[in-house]
Amino acid sequence: YHAVRVLGASAFAAESIIAHENTRLLIEERGKEDWDSEFGRMPRLFREPEGIPGLTHPDIVFNDRLVIPLGGDRGDLVLQYCGRGHTAGDICAWVPKHKILFAGDLVEAAAALYTGDAFHFDWSSNTLDAVKAFEAEVLIGGRGATAHGRAAV
Repeated sequence: YHAVRVLGASAFAAESIIAHENTRLLIEERGKEDWDSEFGRMPRLFREPEGIPGLTHPDIVFNDRLVIPLGGDRGDLVLQYCGRGHTAGDICAWVPKHKILFAGDLVEAAAALYTGDAFHFDWSSNTLDAVKAFEAEVLIGGRGATAHGRAAV
């Protein structure tokens, strides 16, 4: 959970918003305070604040894994919680048929990490092992270049 992600999610007008349970709890706990903070720090991003729907709350929440059939022969999209890392609610999106893993900010290539909400010990000792266990052939992190091939991943 980071406020700027939750504040901007409404722009996509998604039919459903999916999040890990920890993210939902953080939105409830810190959402209003974070909204006020972001508005105070970066008013130029809020041209018409009254027109912004506000925090986007998830309507589908999961704790460990959520499998979404993609239809036809496309296989599944697996949303997986690998443990605390960059935040308490990071999830990975795994497309097993193509061995593609979207790891979000759990993995960043050649980028400076913001770790103000991070769980450093969990991230380095358990969570990254769970990410590695996917054995992805393509890894898309939150920032930086996409890794192609097992050696690069």
